[in-house]
Amino acid sequence: MKIELGINCFQLKGYSNRMPIHIAASSSEKLALFNWLIKECGPDCLKVPEKNGNTAVHLAAQYQGIESMKLIKKELGTGCFHLKGRLMRTPVHCAACNKFGYSVLKWLVLKCGPDCVAAVDKDGNTIIHLAAEHQSADLFQFLVDQIGPQVLSLKNNKGETLVECVEKDSDNDRKARKRSWIELSKDFESFYLEEGAVSVNAEATDDLLNQLRTALEARDDALLRRLCLLLNSNVELTVNDCLNKDRTQSVTHHVVCKSRSLQCLKLLISKFGPDCLLNRNNRGETAVHLIAMHQENLWMKLILEALGRDCFKDTASNGRMVTHYAATNETSNSSLKWLVAEFGRDCLLVPDKEGSTVVHLAAEYQGVDSMELMNRELETDCFKELKGSQNRTVVHYAAGNNISDAPLRWLVKKFGPSCIKFPDKHGVTPIHLVTLNSRSTSSMTLNWLVSVGGPDCLTIPDNEGNTPVHLAAEFHNIESMKFIKKILGPECFRRIGFWQRTPIHCAAANSNCSALLGWLIKECGHDCLMCQDKDGNTPVHRAACFQPVKSLKLLADQIGPEIFSLKNASGKTIADFVNQDLDEDRKLQKQSWISSQLTPERQLNLRHPEVRMTASVESLGGSSGRAGGKPFREKWENKQLLGRGGFGDVHKVLTDTGVTCAAKTLRLPLQLGDQLDSKARKVDSVVESERNLCQLQHPNIVRFLYITQPEPATVVVFMELLDGHTLENFIDEKPIDEEKIRHFSKQICSALLYLHSQQPPVIHRDINCTNMIVLADGTDRLKLIDFGLSIKLEQSVSHISASTSPKGTLNFMAPELLGDGESESVQYSRESDIWAFGCSVYQMAIGARPFATAKNLLQLVRLLDQNGAPLLQTGQQSCSQELLDFYSLCTAKDRKARISAEALMKHKFLTRSCD
Repeated sequence: MKIELGINCFQLKGYSNRMPIHIAASSSEKLALFNWLIKECGPDCLKVPEKNGNTAVHLAAQYQGIESMKLIKKELGTGCFHLKGRLMRTPVHCAACNKFGYSVLKWLVLKCGPDCVAAVDKDGNTIIHLAAEHQSADLFQFLVDQIGPQVLSLKNNKGETLVECVEKDSDNDRKARKRSWIELSKDFESFYLEEGAVSVNAEATDDLLNQLRTALEARDDALLRRLCLLLNSNVELTVNDCLNKDRTQSVTHHVVCKSRSLQCLKLLISKFGPDCLLNRNNRGETAVHLIAMHQENLWMKLILEALGRDCFKDTASNGRMVTHYAATNETSNSSLKWLVAEFGRDCLLVPDKEGSTVVHLAAEYQGVDSMELMNRELETDCFKELKGSQNRTVVHYAAGNNISDAPLRWLVKKFGPSCIKFPDKHGVTPIHLVTLNSRSTSSMTLNWLVSVGGPDCLTIPDNEGNTPVHLAAEFHNIESMKFIKKILGPECFRRIGFWQRTPIHCAAANSNCSALLGWLIKECGHDCLMCQDKDGNTPVHRAACFQPVKSLKLLADQIGPEIFSLKNASGKTIADFVNQDLDEDRKLQKQSWISSQLTPERQLNLRHPEVRMTASVESLGGSSGRAGGKPFREKWENKQLLGRGGFGDVHKVLTDTGVTCAAKTLRLPLQLGDQLDSKARKVDSVVESERNLCQLQHPNIVRFLYITQPEPATVVVFMELLDGHTLENFIDEKPIDEEKIRHFSKQICSALLYLHSQQPPVIHRDINCTNMIVLADGTDRLKLIDFGLSIKLEQSVSHISASTSPKGTLNFMAPELLGDGESESVQYSRESDIWAFGCSVYQMAIGARPFATAKNLLQLVRLLDQNGAPLLQTGQQSCSQELLDFYSLCTAKDRKARISAEALMKHKFLTRSCD
């Protein structure tokens, strides 16, 4: 319709002068259309009345829900909820007639303040009278909490109270419940007005203060009134404020911040006298300052009656007067309007200690309605020329408005796009501030900036060199960066900014979107991770401090094990930066992961960007190409360190026969005093028994090329290089679909069947998702690696009781390997491999290792003993009955009850054909 007729068609008026916006507002099923029309026609369409006087705001309050109210508030501010329509009713009156419930009415009362409860229409009806006819009894107590028990006695022009209006309800069941509430309700007003009631006192005991604190934090006005009656002084207490910070100040200060009931304040004034409003907190603020910041104009009128005019001139420690605080009121500008009307426009231009005037603060915290107020009261040039803190204009302040971008758009429309490019004393423009604004972190905001200021606005540097591109990288998401790439090209991501940092450095500190760093690496190449800032920090170092463990795994996959030895100019590694993370849970996860990776077995699995780790077995050729043939004549050359751990290193090597492969060098902890002959014989025995690994040939098992022992305490294992990711990295902490689990499980089970069928059986000893490589050939083929040779060798030479101490990956170890002394030695077996395989199935299905909450061996043993294997079924991930049965057969607590690999291959879960 818009394409055919143009946008003006939505301004056409029909029956009763209704426009499309009125029709959309009158239906509970047209929220999306209502939203779209506001965007297309502009927010002013909401204020156009139909024939009987109702605007779209009135109609939405009566026929729609809270989401519509939030949208309207964002566009017009709370002032629109006081507009008069049919029968001189406000939208709050209309909400009292909403047949879908009272949620909209409660929301409006909380936003507009309790004074709106007593506002009357043409017939003298308050929302109490209208709600009595149309709403349930549940609403009545809420209304009592707002204005007190006079709810029962307020009369309209016909002399009707709530009691008479209840009788008009056509729903007999609802009417009966309301009658019961009226009968059971207690007359709090009579108690409050009773002679001497306000003198009821009690010592400020810990119990009373705790109750008071709870009531304040819950904003329970009814309980607050009862508790305030018991106080004998304006006691100080500590309460959690709206910013989730503990603040210590007087009860009066807290009440005016938290309460929505004017009755609470009246009660405190009656008990402690008006001077309780003049006590100052540790910021030098009186209760009057805080009332202006949090409440409506009726509260201001009460203060004027109680204290006179002079209290409004008091300044807090920051140099702000009451008018300044009213300009920071995010819920309503009615107090600001009242103060300007009462004290004149001169108060608008008084600066605080930092230079901010009321005009600046209103632009930062309020809506277009306040901008229009300033425009009426002052010369319009003040918006462009009035300088505040750090030499910033009103446009700068509007750019930082976390509630709405409407004031900024209003200012740009009024003064032109050049106003968003004016720098403050640090070279920061409104463009920078919009990009930093937590409300504006989307590509839509950047799109608007470019449409107003042109593409070059994204490249304007501040005095430190930061551009909006750098700021977007640190605070926005991938969609924003895609938009920037479209406008400026990928080269902008290498632009040097503050402290010689690129946007990649900034993305590494992005706590809002950890996935952004991975996207930038794909766009710019992994070499961007090596760029150093002024301190020699790479994006890797910054990510170690600010990103979750998932991001570090991604970086390790890109860089390889060198990530752990990467140092900045001060010699600090990523482990040092992880220790600086202020998020304790995130830090612990990263520390645990780094510890698990500092072994040759783990680091072998990390891909190096400079080396495509492709299989090189074919180059053996001739007789040496047979399984177990030596890949070298006399020597080999270490080309690149792939991993380093407690017992040795893993290198990419080139042998003197031209073979490129991986070599894992295990250095055994033989010490002076060892019975060397005995130890050497044990090592020889282990090496000889493990040479059969070189005979293994299976599509899902890494090729072992040769095992040699050049020195008594050194063993070298040659094996093929693999191009791919560990299965754990493939899972990436998210459950994978059941078809993929079946695909991988069939391959693992096939490899285990092959190993366990050998004579003698080959036991892997360390089955887990980091010892499985998903090849990067597009087939999702998987290979088992690391057959626990280092475990066996360690057991042969260890000075501790290695035979009774579990080795390997604890989360995957069978119960019998973690015994408490029931057996004299740890016996790895086919059954222990099957258990570990079941744990791998768990990680594929759930996305996390089993027993991930266990922080040490003792906790793990306790969990196993009490519960056995963890349950596979979760509320988030639904598994088929076949998979549940398959998993339970793998993880039976009694090893004798575990099913063999051969039987598992015949299980219905693996044999079921793909859909």
